[in-house]
Amino acid sequence: MHLDRVTVRESAYLGVFCSVTDALALVPNDISKKELANIKAFDVEIIRAKVADSCLFGVLMRGAGNKFVVPDLLNRHEEDFFSSKGIELLKIGNKAYGNLMAMNSRGGMVSGIVERKDFEKIKAFFGIHLIHSNFSCTELIGSSIVASDKGFIVNPEISQEEFSNLSCLFGVKGKATTANYGDIFVGNDVIANSNAVFVGSYTTAKEIMHIDEGLRGE
Repeated sequence: MHLDRVTVRESAYLGVFCSVTDALALVPNDISKKELANIKAFDVEIIRAKVADSCLFGVLMRGAGNKFVVPDLLNRHEEDFFSSKGIELLKIGNKAYGNLMAMNSRGGMVSGIVERKDFEKIKAFFGIHLIHSNFSCTELIGSSIVASDKGFIVNPEISQEEFSNLSCLFGVKGKATTANYGDIFVGNDVIANSNAVFVGSYTTAKEIMHIDEGLRGE
């Protein structure tokens, strides 16, 4: 599996700007040619666009395969563009779903601050096992986890019981770690699918070792 330390829009916070699955990668339309060349290692279709007139894909969108949840802020032009690319969207509410959800193709977790009625719609949309809960240390589930079908990494401040529950939920092994020189919100710093992992440019060698181990499921 490919692993590299990179930037997106000259930022180390890759997970703020990108949303990646095993089917595609959504990236800002102003990403540089060098940065675009780096992330081709995901080996999926790369779609350059905007979401809600912004570049914050990782904050606003979360998905599995070609399905994504987005807030109602998405405009009609953007919605039509994503549809033309074969992306299925669930527009619902006004939450920053990228910060509040984490999943792979087997299961996932949705923050408890998402309304119950919206959670039920999200669960039906993806058709996988989702739980509606928070961690003991934070409601920012999406900012705290990076998951793929091979492994996961997670905020190191969660409890051992919560970590074990995530292993069961995702069906893979993982690792509790920081990224970008001590950031506990690894979802802001790391983007990954089953083919590649990219970490923010401030990530230390020790953190890279832990991230590699976690996202390989070793």
